Amino acid sequence: MKLTVKTEWHNRVAVRGRFVVDCKAHGESLVIEHNNRIMTIPCSKIDELTVGSTEKPVKDYWKKQVDYLIYFKWNPDPIIQKEFML
Repeated sequence: MKLTVKTEWHNRVAVRGRFVVDCKAHGESLVIEHNNRIMTIPCSKIDELTVGSTEKPVKDYWKKQVDYLIYFKWNPDPIIQKEFML
C-alpha cells in the first residue's frame, strides 16, 4: 500500500492505523512517500519499526473518521531500505 505523507515531525512520519491494519491483513508492504522520497516497510517489520502511536484517536478532517496515528522513524536512506528488505 502506498501512502503520501505531508508532514514529518521530529524525524517521524504518521500513518493512520487503518492503513497499517490493512497492510498487515493483506501481507503488503507499507510504502510511505514524503517530499518525493520513498521509504518501504515490509509487512513483517511493521511492528518492529513502529516507534509510537497517539494515546487517543484523532479525527480525520475530511472523512470524519476516527483513527490512531502510528509513527515510524523517517529513514528513506537506500542502504537502510536494503536492510529492511532482508
